[in-house]
Amino acid sequence: MSVTVDGKKFLELIAGNEMKVAKLYRDIGDEVGLGQGFFERMAADEDKHEIIYRGLLGRHENDLIRETEASTAHYVELLLENDLLQHVDELVESARHLNFKSQIFDLCERIERDSVMYVREFMDLYPDVAPQEMKIILQEEKKHLQMILEKKADRSFFGIGM
Repeated sequence: MSVTVDGKKFLELIAGNEMKVAKLYRDIGDEVGLGQGFFERMAADEDKHEIIYRGLLGRHENDLIRETEASTAHYVELLLENDLLQHVDELVESARHLNFKSQIFDLCERIERDSVMYVREFMDLYPDVAPQEMKIILQEEKKHLQMILEKKADRSFFGIGM
């Protein structure tokens, strides 16, 4: 059975998350004093992504209603309802109380994994909506995840010797 999906909600969530992640990364850099330059560069990328997504919303507002399988629509709805960043203030507060750098990077890894997943899901549902821009954003989100994973793998960053 085919049902209608409004991609505007999905794209608004993704754009809003970019803004939230940029703020979170700046807070981590400023308040925790952990890799301020590293997190500022990542936050600047997230700012850029938000601008791109907001532009896509304006340019493609009428292209975001699609018919899809009921199971796909249900899946997208579950993603929206269970978004990690829906309670970002609580997430920021909990990050302030994390005791170990590794815990902060675990949180960042989860955020970046979700970002990659959201971009892929959007591209699957809307392959004709700004495919080149979305491809670039996907590459940048994957690069962020890679950077986080590399920091986690760098045992000297956490003060752990071999």
